[in-house]
Amino acid sequence: MITNKVWQFKKINIYKNFEIGKAISIPKEEQSILKAWTLKREERTFMRVWKNNVDRFVRWMQEQLPNCKIVINQSRFTNAYYDEDKGEICRITDKLNHHYDLDRLNRIWSEMDAYVIEKYGVRSIAFGDKKYLADPNNPWGLFYLHFEHCSLSGFSR
Repeated sequence: MITNKVWQFKKINIYKNFEIGKAISIPKEEQSILKAWTLKREERTFMRVWKNNVDRFVRWMQEQLPNCKIVINQSRFTNAYYDEDKGEICRITDKLNHHYDLDRLNRIWSEMDAYVIEKYGVRSIAFGDKKYLADPNNPWGLFYLHFEHCSLSGFSR
């Protein structure tokens, strides 16, 4: 597993079985995807920088970890969760007081997935058109990608 979210993964039991390896950092002088994200309104600039960085990442993976396979998770942001107290489906943006354009973010995400899948022929986990609910009881809290356990059961085999 390659991640920069060690602090998050420590919250799940299986993480105790993982050995924490060396951190990989990007030199500050290089334009990174994090800097590009501050250019949210300039999608073309963002995508150009993102593609450059994902190409660098795939080259690095091919050189350093040639037997490691990249698998794209094609889930998408959801704005729905079941509120047990209200007994109804509610919007995460209302609960968290966020103002995200999730349709736009999902469109950008689809474009990113398509780029990597088409250019590098990697495998993917497709969630299809089914709408999944977020889990308000997720160990990491309510969020647009923290789905109900039953939503993930088909993908954990």
